[in-house]
Amino acid sequence: MKPETEPRVDPITLGLIRNALSSVVDEMANTVVRTAYSTVIRDCMDFSTALCDKDGQTIAQGVTIPFQLGSIPYALAATIDKFQGNISPGDIFIINDPFEGGIHLPDVFVFQPIFVDGELLAYSAAVSYHLDIGGRVPGSAACDNTEIFQEGISYSPAETLRCWCSERCYFSDHGEQYPCSARACRRIYPTRSGCFVRSR
Repeated sequence: MKPETEPRVDPITLGLIRNALSSVVDEMANTVVRTAYSTVIRDCMDFSTALCDKDGQTIAQGVTIPFQLGSIPYALAATIDKFQGNISPGDIFIINDPFEGGIHLPDVFVFQPIFVDGELLAYSAAVSYHLDIGGRVPGSAACDNTEIFQEGISYSPAETLRCWCSERCYFSDHGEQYPCSARACRRIYPTRSGCFVRSR
């Protein structure tokens, strides 16, 4: 009796899938650059893009900053833990809390679930650096800060926001809805655009 083995994928199919996924995340990166208002993103390319499976594990990553890519599975896991069973098409999840998988507050993660025939299949992910996140000094970073709240706004899993920026624009959290300012939308637009490319 032959031992059972896992089905094998032929090398050609594997190569096609790998390159297709790589093209997807590179297209996401190009979209972030082309829609960016910030020179930090557009010129310095301080951002990253990736695709993750429905469990939050990275399956493809763009040719961007690898340092940020390492935090994506952790930040996404914290988001999935909070919204498990309450994730719908069109949702946008934002998180930047370094205590829950983020890097530091200026690096804002945006995740968008990808559904196929009504079933959650994957997540598109993008993270980009924001020069000022609302800290106590211009640029948000100061060497004499004594607590994280002095660095700016923090989106933790308990405060992870949802944003629909197509027809109506608002953030919601715990069932409460808050109007989204044009400035806030403009700041997250490039990062969100990268995710939106792959949700189509």
